[in-house]
Amino acid sequence: MEDDPQELKIQHPQNGNWYTIEPVIALYLSDRFISRFIQIVNEADILRLMEDAGLTLEGRYSERDARTFLSGAIEDWEKNRSRTYVIMKDAEPVGCFGFKTWRNDSEIGYWIGGKHRGIGGLVLQSMLGLARQEGFDQLQARTREDYVASRKILARNGFLEVGRFEDRNQRFVLYRWFAERKEKTPRKLRDRLRRLQRTQS
Repeated sequence: MEDDPQELKIQHPQNGNWYTIEPVIALYLSDRFISRFIQIVNEADILRLMEDAGLTLEGRYSERDARTFLSGAIEDWEKNRSRTYVIMKDAEPVGCFGFKTWRNDSEIGYWIGGKHRGIGGLVLQSMLGLARQEGFDQLQARTREDYVASRKILARNGFLEVGRFEDRNQRFVLYRWFAERKEKTPRKLRDRLRRLQRTQS
């Protein structure tokens, strides 16, 4: 897998605005950047995602939380443990995407600020393209059962539902994505996963 960071560009399908998806190690983490990052994470929907992921917050996402997350993401990138990308518009953060480990079958996760919804599918497409380039054969994702929009985005991008579980009194759906390589994803396995998806819906 290559270590060179890549910047990806996407265009909002409705309003035409351009966004970049930038490696966390390539960003200048100014006070303004940190302030904007905190502001977006403190949106109610994103705070819920953080709590779903197991992050314990004392009411708000703080500057300390942001600096700990970003410095950890940089260190993990440098040590080849994971990859975090920040979604940017006009030099300000509006979302985040992460490969939670930097190996095949990694779990992915992402969030986007409320004013920038509508680019989630494009962000995911771009990152799946990167995963293919880097040699990933499969990835995992999970989302809350009641997050219908997230589930639709995953399904439209080729993720198959493979299970459901409960964690911290919330119901979650587990998804798996396979790169388009027939030798790595036998037809029998794809058919079995689709049958499992139908029976659990």
